[in-house]
Amino acid sequence: MRKLLLAFFIIHCWTIHIYAAPVDHSRAFHEKDNQWQLFRSHFKYHIQLIAIKKYDDNSVNIILSEPPNRVKQADIESIIQPFRASLEIKPWPIGVDGFVKDVVISANALTPFQLNNLLAELHEIIFLTSYKAVFLNLDSLPAITPLHNLNYQVTASELNKWFITDNEPFVFADNNNARLTIRQIIASRLQGEYFSYSKAFVLWVMPSGQNISSQQKVIRQFSLDADLIIGAVYGNNTLVVIGRKRKESVYALPPLRTESVLMLAAANKTELAQSYERNSLFAGKMTNLKDWAPIYLSKELINTEYGSLLNITDQMLKSWSQMNRIQYDNFPYPYPGGWPYNRTMFDEIGSSSLTYNWNTRGVGYAVKTGNLQIYAVNRTGSLPVSYFPDSSEVNPNLARYEESAYKYFSGLNDPNLVKVGQYTFLYQIFKAFNIIAAENNITPVQEPKDVLTEPTVRLLKDIIRLDAVTISKRAMINPDQCVELVKILRAYYFNYGETGLREIAKQANDREALFRIDKIYFRLVKLLKEKEALRIERNSYKEPYNSIVREHNVLGHNLHRTYYQEQQRLKLWARLDSFDRIIMPMDIDLGRMDNEAEKLANEADLRLALSTKILQQINLIATLTDQDERLTDSIEKVYAQSHAAVNNNTWIKTPSIVISRDTLDFRMEGGHNIDAAIDNFVLDAATPKGRINLVTVNGKRMIKINPADLSRVNPSFQKDLRYANSRTATSTAQKDLQGSFANNPPPPPRNVDDVFGSADPNDGYDPKQGIGWVYEEKRTKSKALLIGKTEDGYFTVNNKKTATCFNIREALEDHLRNQPEAEVVVEFANFEPEEAAYFTQNISSRFTSAQRRSWKIYKRKAEAITAREYDFDKKTIEQLDNGHIRITIPKKDPSPNIFVDMVGVVKNRFQQAKSTIDQVFKVSKTKPEDDIITNLIKEFKTAGIPLSKIIVSIDDCSFCIIIQCCKEEANKGKS
Repeated sequence: MRKLLLAFFIIHCWTIHIYAAPVDHSRAFHEKDNQWQLFRSHFKYHIQLIAIKKYDDNSVNIILSEPPNRVKQADIESIIQPFRASLEIKPWPIGVDGFVKDVVISANALTPFQLNNLLAELHEIIFLTSYKAVFLNLDSLPAITPLHNLNYQVTASELNKWFITDNEPFVFADNNNARLTIRQIIASRLQGEYFSYSKAFVLWVMPSGQNISSQQKVIRQFSLDADLIIGAVYGNNTLVVIGRKRKESVYALPPLRTESVLMLAAANKTELAQSYERNSLFAGKMTNLKDWAPIYLSKELINTEYGSLLNITDQMLKSWSQMNRIQYDNFPYPYPGGWPYNRTMFDEIGSSSLTYNWNTRGVGYAVKTGNLQIYAVNRTGSLPVSYFPDSSEVNPNLARYEESAYKYFSGLNDPNLVKVGQYTFLYQIFKAFNIIAAENNITPVQEPKDVLTEPTVRLLKDIIRLDAVTISKRAMINPDQCVELVKILRAYYFNYGETGLREIAKQANDREALFRIDKIYFRLVKLLKEKEALRIERNSYKEPYNSIVREHNVLGHNLHRTYYQEQQRLKLWARLDSFDRIIMPMDIDLGRMDNEAEKLANEADLRLALSTKILQQINLIATLTDQDERLTDSIEKVYAQSHAAVNNNTWIKTPSIVISRDTLDFRMEGGHNIDAAIDNFVLDAATPKGRINLVTVNGKRMIKINPADLSRVNPSFQKDLRYANSRTATSTAQKDLQGSFANNPPPPPRNVDDVFGSADPNDGYDPKQGIGWVYEEKRTKSKALLIGKTEDGYFTVNNKKTATCFNIREALEDHLRNQPEAEVVVEFANFEPEEAAYFTQNISSRFTSAQRRSWKIYKRKAEAITAREYDFDKKTIEQLDNGHIRITIPKKDPSPNIFVDMVGVVKNRFQQAKSTIDQVFKVSKTKPEDDIITNLIKEFKTAGIPLSKIIVSIDDCSFCIIIQCCKEEANKGKS
């Protein structure tokens, strides 16, 4: 006996030791580094997901890649602490000194139920919802090359036809009984997500002028359900964003991030920017013959996914426009299959200096038709491209080069180019239609130490001492202008001393200050160009006007003029009056332009006109420096270190510098100016067909067109409009665009199904990848929705197709959303009563909706309440304050009690109901396999007792059984 007890003790202790084995003894812990490296070598750039790897010793690794910045490490630690798991933060470099951080969790000896709980909590904290919770199976890494077309050109005319005129029906995601058109949705202002009845499109509906931060779950749902934004409709202070129902996998085209979307709504600016500061005083060649430059990002974009994507796509634009002869450090991007041109862009244009830009002004446009505005996207594959050679002469081929580049980049089907476009679309429509979010959605940024001001002061002092001959020798461009600039700098130093010089040095390295000056400067230049064009047009009337004045004065001075001469004078006077009607508004505009130009000049003068002139031409000062490459090296290191010392407590750090090597002796600048401005069209019946009319309304330029010409606003016209926007003064734009518009025939109409095809039945999910939201076809004709559970603890939902999913509530939602106006019967299999609390947490909200919408949900036989398991003799029956009848039935083994609530029984019939219940239990006791619920429904109908619902629960937690029928059905004897 003693030996038996000893053996039992040893076995018991060994069992406890195995169960509580330290996680660092597990395979997962020892292989976590290799597993993470494999994961990141597959996903080199931005991806936000949860991945899982299981091992044969029952241990597991979980990777949380790039959590949102609102999630802190302590939040994750508090979740994993009960599971005795380890946590490690791993940075992955992106760019020279940027990175993303992933969380690697190793856990040991978790039951499937515990693993489910852990994954559920992690998914909720990362994505704020369990909707379509997918966990990448690291045993089978997915393809990340898009398989479907991501580049669409959908015009406003087509959006109007498909979604407004044809009244495409949609169903609300949370109540799919009613079909609504977009007009009806806008009229109702019911926010949330909608699915088209054809299942090819998804809508996100939000209010204008209200904080959308509360829509975090809807944003996540929309970004999972739709993979491309193709347009939007606005009216009645409501914005409707139209998306293509997801076809591409979430790995090849990752969903838009909720935190990025809210940041764009919170950004209280009409322009964001990203650029490589090649004109920075200390940027340039280093001893290793590579070039470095600071990276500028608007503060809203620093340490964000969008800001990092702008850097990535900027490198794509510059490198691939030059046939990869410009290469960037730590930019392991796969090369495309070809290049935009047969020669480099420098060779094509014939310029030694070139500014590259992703041109956001041509991204999309809005058309006002009645009380609606339709926003259309020119191309979903990328942003438009602009090339600006450093030459005063306009290259007539530039428009052709830019259009070729636009077609090339948008046709690459590259997910990063697509995502930058998608975020830019949202930014523009958010600003156009007053969509806002709380300021706390913008990641706070800590300013790095100022390390450039003092070197800049020393550099400016050295330049001041240069004579005119040395300046002319050193100047790479415009030597005369450089000599004049140094004179201004000397005068400024003489008047304001070292303090004034330090102020200039500080502003010269403050991109925000330079950006403001540049913006004012370009506005001023544009205004002066418009003024000059208007003055020329005004002067064209001068000679005919003066000729009429002279002829009129001759007749007017003749006091003895005849009747005929008087009639001639009056006609001349009428002609002068006609001229005045044309000339006087021009004179008023010229006066307004003078005042505005003076205001801009004063605004640009941050302290004095001298400092403004110096700062506007700071790039010329850079050409006068004779700095050693070793100084450039040291400045680059100090600059990078100052940025590395701050903003490290974040999951994403955008690079602060860029390093490149090129085989071309050329200067390149540019980046992204994310401009919120869009082209606005107004349908106006008074405008003649085939004509455009440019007007200004509330400071915004509008293009009026005849309603019959809506289809003329197509990609061909948009190309010319894009070029005119970037290079043509407003006063001449109408002349330049009129011919393009008139000679632009409407394209043939297209059918929406021909453009987008049918929806993907798998919603972009691959059954081979990950744990759940994947579909598998089954040969079944059952009309019931069968909810089951696998041996691994995951759930299956079966109705002709089986969806294996992690979260049962969201599985029900997806099924019910895709069964509009259908009667649903739900059955459950393989559930144990003790799982009730967890199960209820997942499905309670759907059952609340089910009660409201009268879906019939039945309990499966496998969960029957029978006399074999429950002690019917010890049941109790009571009437609750709300009139419900509560039946409490204890289980025979030590388990929680089970409760049966009977809803809808009239209070004054309680005694009759109680007698019926007693009789049912008495009979059922003699038949141990009979389900008590089935018998209760049958006898209540026989007795004619009104009953609307039966809810079975455990310890006051709603269990997985709701039996519902309306009172009329109960009275008619229907179950």
